[in-house]
Amino acid sequence: MVQKADIATESYFQAHLHLKTWLKAVDTQWNRIIRTAEEDVRSDTFEEFVSLDVVLQLRADAILFSFALNQLRSTAVLLGSYMPGELAVEVDQVVAEFDSKQPWVREARNILAHFDEYVRGLGRRQKASAGGHLQIHSSTTMSVKDGHRGKVADYALCIEIVPGMEPIKVNVHQSTGDAIKMAQTVEKICLRFNGPLS
Repeated sequence: MVQKADIATESYFQAHLHLKTWLKAVDTQWNRIIRTAEEDVRSDTFEEFVSLDVVLQLRADAILFSFALNQLRSTAVLLGSYMPGELAVEVDQVVAEFDSKQPWVREARNILAHFDEYVRGLGRRQKASAGGHLQIHSSTTMSVKDGHRGKVADYALCIEIVPGMEPIKVNVHQSTGDAIKMAQTVEKICLRFNGPLS
C-alpha cells in the first residue's frame, strides 16, 4: 500500500519534471517563432510573396507559446503547494513577480482555450462589450542599427475583443526572459527544499 507521504513525494517530483518540461516548451516555441519571423523578414526584404503558411505557422507557434507560459506558471504554483510555509511564500512571491511583468498570461490562455465561445460571441470577456468580437493579429519588431534594419527584435501576438477590451500583447522576447527567471528561481527554491512534503 502506498502511503500518503509517498504519493506527495511522487507528485512533487512529477511537478518538478513538469517545470523543466514547460520551460523547454517555452524555449522551443520562442526559437520557432523567432526563426520563422526571421525567414518572414528575409522574404519581405527581397520582396518575395509571404505565404499564408508562414503566417499560420507564426500564429500557431505564438498560441502554443502562450499555453506553455501558462503551464509553466501553473507548475510553479503547484510546486509551491508542496513546500513548507517560508519556501511556499517565496515561490508565491516569484510567481507574483512574474504575474506583475506578464499579467496577460492567464487571460490569454483562457481566451485562446475557449476561442470557440469567443468566435460565437459568448466569451466571458465579451459579456461586458456588446457586439464585441475576437481579433487576433501579430507584428514583428525589427532592431535598427546605423539606420538599417537588423534582426528580429521581437514578435508579438495581439489578442483583442473589439470593441471593449484593452489588447493583450504577447511579446515573446520579454515573456521568455521573465519565464526563464521565474523557473530558475523556483528551481533554486526546490534545491533548498529538503523537508517533508505537505
